[in-house]
Amino acid sequence: MKGLRAAAAVASLAAVVPLAHAQEVVAPDSGWEVGARYWWSRGKTEWSHDASGVAPYYGNPTSVLVYDKLNAHSLEVHGTKRGRGGWLVSGNVGGGSIYSGTLNDSDYFAGQVKFSETTSSITDGDLGYATIDGGYDFLRPAPRTSLGVFGGFNYWNERVVASGASYNVPAGQRGIPVSTAVITNDVKWYSARVGLVGRVQLGDSFNVSGTLAAVPLTYMRNNDSHHLRTDLGPTPNITMDGTGFGAQLEAEARYALSKWAEIGLGLRYWKLRATGDIHFVVDGTTLPLNEFQSTRYGATLSLTARW
Repeated sequence: MKGLRAAAAVASLAAVVPLAHAQEVVAPDSGWEVGARYWWSRGKTEWSHDASGVAPYYGNPTSVLVYDKLNAHSLEVHGTKRGRGGWLVSGNVGGGSIYSGTLNDSDYFAGQVKFSETTSSITDGDLGYATIDGGYDFLRPAPRTSLGVFGGFNYWNERVVASGASYNVPAGQRGIPVSTAVITNDVKWYSARVGLVGRVQLGDSFNVSGTLAAVPLTYMRNNDSHHLRTDLGPTPNITMDGTGFGAQLEAEARYALSKWAEIGLGLRYWKLRATGDIHFVVDGTTLPLNEFQSTRYGATLSLTARW
């Protein structure tokens, strides 16, 4: 009889231990999430304008500037609150440094005959961004499994300093040392977002989530400072503004370290495009801005607390 009781006790303990572990790992979905996230990313910003309308000997595009391989480190804080009725609010604020990259600057005569092309190095830069969204989970079939819609706002700023210059066209022209700053480009995007947000709980410890955001309207403001062009006046000597559209995508997989903490790995992709005007401050000339676009993508690593 004592043996049967002992066996029953062992069986009960064997059943309780995994259950207790699961309860320690999977916290109740009370709706609060707050954490920190690191984002390694690579970006590209490019724009071109058309001066052929005021000077027919210029081509269209007249100038094309491509800031490429803009590698960056950034840190952000993020948070989400979900209510019992299905509503949700989420956001993040982040910033960091752009630590490498290149600038290719090309100019064209009519017939797209290239008369100048230089390559410079990105020696300094900053990245900043903030997002706030509000939405509603219309599908909630299981704990931490939902599909919803959201709308919100995103701010995105990139400032880069290009230094030095080597001349590809005309070949053989003496270059500018990398110790000399030649151009600073400072772009700000103000975007409206709408889209879908979803998450799926996979077992006791894994959760996968993602957002798919369309940007139906974005406003772009760019300050372009040519430090060695005294004929263009004081910096910022060229400004640009325009409107456009884009997309912002994000996915993350999380693993529960404990009842209250999760570690996550993810991917993020942003792309915005605008057209508008370019303004030369020294004489007030305004020309068409054919296209201005920024792209940034990369991997994320997060630590999130839940309660």
